[in-house]
Amino acid sequence: MSSIRAPATSEIAEVWGGIEKGLEEAKAVVHFIEKRLQIEEDYAKALMKLCKNSTPTPGTHIGDAFDALVQSTSQQAAIILGASTECSTDIADALAAFIKNMKVEAKASHAEGLRLHKERGDCFDMLKKARSNYESACKEGEPDPAKLAILEEDYKKQIAFTNRYQDTYHNEKVPKVQADMIKLEMLRIQKCKTFISKLLKSYEDLFSKISATIVKPQQVADNIDAKQQVQALSVVGKRSNIPANDFVFEQVELADKSKKSWRKTISGSSALSLNSPNLGSLFSPSISSKTHSTSSSSLLSSGTAPSSSAPSASAVFGVYLEDAMDRQKTRYPQYEVPFVLPVLTGLVRQLGGFHTEGIFRVPGLAAEIQTIKHQLDEGSDNIQSANVHTPASLLKLWLRELPEPLVPEPMYGVCIECDTADSAAEMFRQFPSINQRVIVYVLTFLQELAQPENVVDTLMNVDNLAMVFAPSFIRCNNLSASDMMHNVQKEKAFIKALLDALDRLSVQAKGSSALSDSPWQQATTPEGKVYYYNTVTRQTSWTNPAQAESPAAPKPSFKPGLNPSTGLRSPAMVPTITHFKPLGQQHVSTPSPNSPTSTPTSPSSLPTTSAGVAAGPPMVASAAQDSWAEYTTEDGKKYYFNPTTQKTSWTRP
Repeated sequence: MSSIRAPATSEIAEVWGGIEKGLEEAKAVVHFIEKRLQIEEDYAKALMKLCKNSTPTPGTHIGDAFDALVQSTSQQAAIILGASTECSTDIADALAAFIKNMKVEAKASHAEGLRLHKERGDCFDMLKKARSNYESACKEGEPDPAKLAILEEDYKKQIAFTNRYQDTYHNEKVPKVQADMIKLEMLRIQKCKTFISKLLKSYEDLFSKISATIVKPQQVADNIDAKQQVQALSVVGKRSNIPANDFVFEQVELADKSKKSWRKTISGSSALSLNSPNLGSLFSPSISSKTHSTSSSSLLSSGTAPSSSAPSASAVFGVYLEDAMDRQKTRYPQYEVPFVLPVLTGLVRQLGGFHTEGIFRVPGLAAEIQTIKHQLDEGSDNIQSANVHTPASLLKLWLRELPEPLVPEPMYGVCIECDTADSAAEMFRQFPSINQRVIVYVLTFLQELAQPENVVDTLMNVDNLAMVFAPSFIRCNNLSASDMMHNVQKEKAFIKALLDALDRLSVQAKGSSALSDSPWQQATTPEGKVYYYNTVTRQTSWTNPAQAESPAAPKPSFKPGLNPSTGLRSPAMVPTITHFKPLGQQHVSTPSPNSPTSTPTSPSSLPTTSAGVAAGPPMVASAAQDSWAEYTTEDGKKYYFNPTTQKTSWTRP
């Protein structure tokens, strides 16, 4: 008789082996996509950092090409970063989730196949046992006919049951399990194909967008005219190559110790004028109005007070908001914001910016930007351009060149943690009123630009606009490169939150509080402690100087840190005026400790920025009069200044 034995392996074992190989293959695809997207994201961030640390100088052919290259690279980085983020969510994460679910279903089918295999083995064991019992009874010397008949009948029934089970097993149960597994494998292949095709299509779109960013810098590079630049340099060289006069011997008088030193001979008639051309040689190179790197003692040791080089009286770029408003009072009294804003936003509208793809992302023409910037600095509002990206670039440039960003730097650390409309609106209420007006004006313009009917053409939604304008609204100069990269998304989230809260942002009315008529504005430290910040002098105080100001005290005729004659902000070396005495008086008035110019006595008690740096050096000034006045520098040296003639002197005239 033939032996009764179940197959050693299940009929679905080979199918399951194919399923396992398919799952491993799909996981390898997901791993590759995730790694590639991570590399592209890191690459995009590295490009952004490179662009942020690059400082092109437009104005020459190479400078314009370099500027266009940096702008193009920045756009490419933003495109790559956006595409990698989108692919990570829509492709890598989705495919990984599908494979995870498929693995669960495949394991369930495999478990069902193993159960059927065991069930068939049990059936074969029962048949084997019935056969063994029947054979044993037949081999007995004198078998019991009745017992033998029962065992024979049991053996026949077990044969019939096993045959029926095998028929069901091979024709119904196993095919069903195999079909389920094959269906899963087919679905896996289709899903992988779909996601790979989708990824390739996204790269095709990505390359198309990147190619579009190369057109502009290529045009600028093609316009580079080496011959023209070299000819211009040759003309300059010939003009500067002028032979010097021959040197001659000069008799030097012997020193006479009885004479006064040269420093003591400076009088009112011989004092150097702040506007004298000879003064430039004493302060070369020129000192920026925001740089305090040169000490007052080193400058004043040359026998003259600080230089007063300053932007033109009508300049709008690189000046404080308060100064910009003061300068336009006569010519543009109708504007509540610097006139450059309605001029540039109006030109963007006029040139169809609301229906131009990449508006505020694509750079304008570098040469035209410099020309129009000069026209605006001259006070002209009659500007023209045929390229909509030029006024768009100028708007961002004007915001970026503000000496103090729209979001006050001491509030940077708190603001970047505000990512909701409510928290952003609460921070907005603590900004100076002029900052509030400018922010609301720009945000209203951006909100209209971000309407769905405009986004269809511009492709610049709220997220894109927040990313583009964040560096123009909020910045901190005391951050490391890694912190700057880490805060990019936080800065974008804060600007987006401000846009979301626009309908609830109310601008503080002039004269509505003790602070509104004063440069002193209320602010809050990250720990929630209230302090006061002077938007003109960058000074801080724990008490409210505006309320402590004595109403009987004489009002200064010029703002602290401003030229008393022209009303312009003085250069970096504005001395701290600790004493003021008009000539002819016999007493010296000293500022009261409770005056707005007083500061906390301990440096550690000063409010600090998010970077842990004091909000600004204390700068104190008193009234200027139309006569010689006595001042004292930070290091205690006295000198005399005439606001009418713009002259200074170390000795009393």
